[in-house]
Amino acid sequence: MPRWPIVMNFKTNLKAMRVRAGLTQLEMAQKAGVSFRTYQNWETGAREPRLQALIALASAFDVTVDQLLQSSGLVTAARSAPGTSPR
Repeated sequence: MPRWPIVMNFKTNLKAMRVRAGLTQLEMAQKAGVSFRTYQNWETGAREPRLQALIALASAFDVTVDQLLQSSGLVTAARSAPGTSPR
């Protein structure tokens, strides 16, 4: 399977989750413990985060790493109930 569908889902999910949380890219970068530029590169698809960063992002959004990488519709459904995170 080509690598690009995963990147497309990830960057789409990352931005959607950040916007839903009401955070700027800078605020999310700080929450994830990375520079603004690093976070921006993830959200635009220019770079991919390492596993530890994926784990930190998932934790910040209260989702699993799998959910970060899934298609947008699945993540939206998973996040529709506040405070819940199917694992």
